[in-house]
Amino acid sequence: GGRIALTPRHAHGVWWTRWYDFTQDEVLSMADQFADKSLPLDIMILDMNWHTKDDWTGYTFDSRLYPYPADLLAALKEKGLITAANLHDASGVNSWEAEYGNMCAALGLDAGTGLAVPFNISDQPSQMALEDVVLGAVEELGMDFWWIDWQQGDAASYGADEGKKNPTIWTSHMRSTDRQRRGDDTRGMVLSRWGGLGGHRYQVGFSGDVKDINWMTLGYQPYFSATAANVGYGWWSHDIVGPADDVELYTRWFQWGAFSGVMRMHDRGISAGDCADSGDGCYIDMPWLAPPKNYDAMRGALRAREALLPYLYTAAYTAHKTGLSTLRPLYYDFPEETVAYGQSFGLSQYTFGPDLVVSPVVTPANETTQLVQQKMWVPPGKWIDRATGTLYTGTSTPVGTASNTTCSASSSSRVDCAPPFLEDGCRAKGCCWDPSPAEGTPQCFFSEETSGLIDLYRPTDLDEVPTLVRAGAVLPLLPIDKTDDVIGIASRAYAAVDFEVFVTGASSGRGDMYEDDGITIAYATSDTAQAMTSLIWKYTGVNRSAVAVKIETKGGYPALPLTRDYRLVFKGSPPAEKVVVAGHEAEKGGDNVGVSYDGSGMALRITVSDVSVAEPLTLRIDLACPGGGGSAISSSSSSDSVGCGAGADALLSGAAGVFARSAAAKATLDEARLCPGESDVGSGALQRLASTPSSLTHNALVEPALFWSIVRGLPGAVAAASAEVESIVISDDASSWRVVRALALLSAA
Repeated sequence: GGRIALTPRHAHGVWWTRWYDFTQDEVLSMADQFADKSLPLDIMILDMNWHTKDDWTGYTFDSRLYPYPADLLAALKEKGLITAANLHDASGVNSWEAEYGNMCAALGLDAGTGLAVPFNISDQPSQMALEDVVLGAVEELGMDFWWIDWQQGDAASYGADEGKKNPTIWTSHMRSTDRQRRGDDTRGMVLSRWGGLGGHRYQVGFSGDVKDINWMTLGYQPYFSATAANVGYGWWSHDIVGPADDVELYTRWFQWGAFSGVMRMHDRGISAGDCADSGDGCYIDMPWLAPPKNYDAMRGALRAREALLPYLYTAAYTAHKTGLSTLRPLYYDFPEETVAYGQSFGLSQYTFGPDLVVSPVVTPANETTQLVQQKMWVPPGKWIDRATGTLYTGTSTPVGTASNTTCSASSSSRVDCAPPFLEDGCRAKGCCWDPSPAEGTPQCFFSEETSGLIDLYRPTDLDEVPTLVRAGAVLPLLPIDKTDDVIGIASRAYAAVDFEVFVTGASSGRGDMYEDDGITIAYATSDTAQAMTSLIWKYTGVNRSAVAVKIETKGGYPALPLTRDYRLVFKGSPPAEKVVVAGHEAEKGGDNVGVSYDGSGMALRITVSDVSVAEPLTLRIDLACPGGGGSAISSSSSSDSVGCGAGADALLSGAAGVFARSAAAKATLDEARLCPGESDVGSGALQRLASTPSSLTHNALVEPALFWSIVRGLPGAVAAASAEVESIVISDDASSWRVVRALALLSAA
């Protein structure tokens, strides 16, 4: 079937479109709204409203809305955006199209007849004229690529060979290779409906208009997208839109999109119309129209998506080289685990690149606590909850002895190595026919039973997308939290990179970051058009008292920055006692090296500026351990002498979650002025707990012993805060839910 296409880098950013009669200025205003709100946007798609309205088919800008389309496309490009437009080809090129006369001339037809030139993908002359004359003229105005929507038809008149061939895949082939055929080295891409097997060579996929926007449909989409990896179709995109009367559903749909193969917001026409004057209102396709809490959750998901760009583009390159899709079923990575095969277990999980397992929320929250008890499976090995920092150890599915159906060992019996499947909780290891395939149905025999499949019910708040990270993993990220300039960022070379290093539960690890120019086919034709940057780390010293790090870039491409800034974020790490960069001890707060600690995220941060990519960078970090190890910190209590090994992991595991949930509990109570300590100087345990990250941030650098004392006291601090919240007396029943929610959050902490 060929390789999975390496899509341009901007395809892994953020897409937006809406079926609406925008004017030229309104399109630009929409882009400005994303910029004003610091919301990432990389691709702007013009739906079918862009063209003349005589039919579904159209190839000419509607001059009533777009009097100067070249100016529009140039302005979008100046903002850093890529532009595409929707096409329905079924009706061919009609006489009202701007390029009708030129197309007729190219085909030797009489334009005076006014007859439409039919669309026929199997007729090479007419198809070439359509691509090069009609669409080529729009591309010369600045159009970057095309969205091949429905209406190609499946009849012989459209080149479908009496229904035996779907013209969509052939149209996708043409439009993804047009530029190369013309001698342009720009990498081809289309947004296209499913055209059948082999379509993975011409992605991105448009799954079609969402018929029913409800929780059941949302729950199906992760399964649908992951299993498409079985035919190499790894870049499905789904319409991200939501009902105005269920903004929780919209938020969760949005989060799923942010952690799917392609993040594409789209309204098929349900955000306007009769709904505008109805009680329920219209659907929403602009996140800022949602209530503040929902908008904040969606904004966070969108920025998290853009931050993952280096990780996702590296995974896209791996998919191109190996056929292993970025978004794939769990059984690809854990083929021996029964639960990895089962959507029937009610899991929304999938593997996302080499080191992430994502579990988007696809069910509504409890009405009182506003939390979802997210059912999750922890695969074999050690994994860290990316948000809470909690360390989990997954084990293999318990194996038992089942009452197996066996096959007789006669020549008339046959045993097939069938793909495993589930039946009543057991995995089929093979099937046999007795006496022969022609005379009976197959009998399957089973060799494993399952039990204890679901390891975790994770309390999940509105702003969370449960994600497990492989212990030791290194995620290359964009430092998007340091900038508001996020329009078109997916088209730029990486001037600065964050490496998120998950040290908990591991002794070493590495992460790779692939780069090329992101837009041409030079990666496939030149030996000097690719770069791979690797970060390798390992614990050293007595009881893991130090960390050694090496960052090295091999290869290159013309746009590769000569220098860049690196920020290393060691998640779940003890504070640093000393940092040595390139053989020289770094001053905390020095000119080109910064050392800090993030108390909220429980992460050691080291920033190194103006690093030459031509030379390897080495670091050694001596850690301030909680007693023992190689640190000067000590304690008279033998129970405290845990060093920086498993004991430190145990102390730090889940601390970030404690702070996130205590802050959420405090905010819930503060909204109604119910938080203990609001007017009583004698209380305030929850307030102290919620402000603990500030104390940790400060003491990690100036008094590490106090840092560890605070960390050891967290269980008691949570218990005190919970007891205090339990004692709240509610005079208004309308606010009682707040206490229940706050207690649920603290219980989860």
